[in-house]
Amino acid sequence: IRISILNGCGESGVAKKFADFFEANRYEIVHVGNADNYDYNETTVIYQESLSKNSVKRLEKDSGIKKDRLIQDPATNTIGDVKLIIGKDYKELELYKKTQI
Repeated sequence: IRISILNGCGESGVAKKFADFFEANRYEIVHVGNADNYDYNETTVIYQESLSKNSVKRLEKDSGIKKDRLIQDPATNTIGDVKLIIGKDYKELELYKKTQI
């Protein structure tokens, strides 16, 4: 799974920590950067329709992001299969806890 990770919360270094986690779990990190703004309240995953159902399930399991925050959007402009936008809720995510080891 090729993934772009965008900081949408404004907290320095968060996108890099998430990228390190995904890379260690055999995801291909294709981009790490800032979202178009820092006003994202909820962490969201936007994925291409070409991503298999098994890959979506794996992403959901590995990230711990709620299923309702995993959005299929064929019109989204993304590098890779998945765009993960880190919101202000990131400290509540199981994924965040996994990056704090």
